[in-house]
Amino acid sequence: SVVIALVPPVDVNLFDPVPGTTLPPSATASARAFATVDRVDMFLGGLKVAEGNNTSFQFAFDTSLRAEGFTTLQARAVRNNIVVGLSDAVPVVIDRTAPVVTLLRLNVTAGNGQVDLLAQVSDLSRIAVVEFFRGATLIGQSTSAPYSVTYTLQPSDSPSVEFRAQARDGGDNAGTSNVISFGTLA
Repeated sequence: SVVIALVPPVDVNLFDPVPGTTLPPSATASARAFATVDRVDMFLGGLKVAEGNNTSFQFAFDTSLRAEGFTTLQARAVRNNIVVGLSDAVPVVIDRTAPVVTLLRLNVTAGNGQVDLLAQVSDLSRIAVVEFFRGATLIGQSTSAPYSVTYTLQPSDSPSVEFRAQARDGGDNAGTSNVISFGTLA
């Protein structure tokens, strides 16, 4: 006769990072097993990147050698070399590439002296902020699309003025736009 020992399942919670997070090169994750286990292993895209031997775990791991793109993190609880629990797979992004930014001047209205600027931004991960500059001076920022700002021309902007935009993504990568330069009336 064969005796098969039943192994009760263990709840595992991967509570950090949250879904959709862009992971930096030196990433961390937090998981908890809700029963005694020998260890908890952390998997990034199906490959083991860290392990710990307690019920509450803070993992540190390197993403710099992993391909950029969308992937998942998952924690696995192990007891007696048997996987006894799995967390839900958490979707994350590995992004080391700066956003691509194009700055457009939508209009200049001579009557009120305002310039409407729009930054078109593309990136693998979410955009955290787009900052707009007149020369080296920050004139505004936007945290959601459409990324735009309205600037009122000043007497010091004569005879010409330059604008640029810089976008920063969730991985803290920064990309800078083209410069828009145009003449103003004195």
